Amino acid sequence: MQSTREELTFQGATRRFLKFTPARPDGSLLIGLHGATQRGSIMARTTGFAELPQAAGMTLVFPDAADGLWRDGRDEDDDIDDVGFIDQLITHLLAQEGLDPSRVFLVGMSNGGFLSQRLVCELEGRFLAVATVIATVGLRIYQQAWIDEVPSLFLVAGGGDPIIPFDGGATPNSLMASADAPILGFDDLVAHWKSQGGFSRCSEEHDTVPALGGGSLAIHNEYCAAEDGRRLRATVVEDGGHQWYGRAVAAETVRRFGATTTAFKLSEEILAFFRGALRTERPG
Repeated sequence: MQSTREELTFQGATRRFLKFTPARPDGSLLIGLHGATQRGSIMARTTGFAELPQAAGMTLVFPDAADGLWRDGRDEDDDIDDVGFIDQLITHLLAQEGLDPSRVFLVGMSNGGFLSQRLVCELEGRFLAVATVIATVGLRIYQQAWIDEVPSLFLVAGGGDPIIPFDGGATPNSLMASADAPILGFDDLVAHWKSQGGFSRCSEEHDTVPALGGGSLAIHNEYCAAEDGRRLRATVVEDGGHQWYGRAVAAETVRRFGATTTAFKLSEEILAFFRGALRTERPG
């Protein structure tokens, strides 16, 4: 893939993004949203999407938050409109690259994961499938989460996350100014989307994988389907931390952010989920 750093003017401000263009585009667009204090280039390296064969044909775009922090709706908004920015960015890319508006994917981690849930609610119908990693949704945004067009959803959490509490509440260890703003617990988020999206046919799967640095981690997967082919997958890494699973990290990162594993290849699993959504696109 060819990578370029590009800019877009939105509300009078210059917004930047990293774009990977495939040699043979298949019309699909994947937007990746980074965590707090990071940049799109870090999200690109963390996911490694551009190097994976499952991403062949996808145009990959990793935007930068204005000051390293996405306005994800956990707190009152200031004058930075990240929902509007992502909406305009998608419109710009669809026109510039000649991409298919019915094949837009979104993935976000941590702060970017909270924004991904906000975008599901406020840009209803924009995305074919969305992956939210080590994040849930702010209660303020949850009040808007009663939508008709629910995309396919892949939700991932660490049961021992020291930053984003699995059961919800305040996030005192967060880097966000909104650390006191309450968030929904992971199980409650899954239950909401199962009900709202009509994901009624469900099965469960359990696995145990080696933890990085020793020991093991249990992984619980729930797979659900709706009558029209949309899918929901909820994955909990029991005792897992605030990590992008599947990549090797330093011992200090494990100490600060909790346990992880290289055996659960999250990037590959997300791309496979998105590819599955392409095979079950809804008509019209």
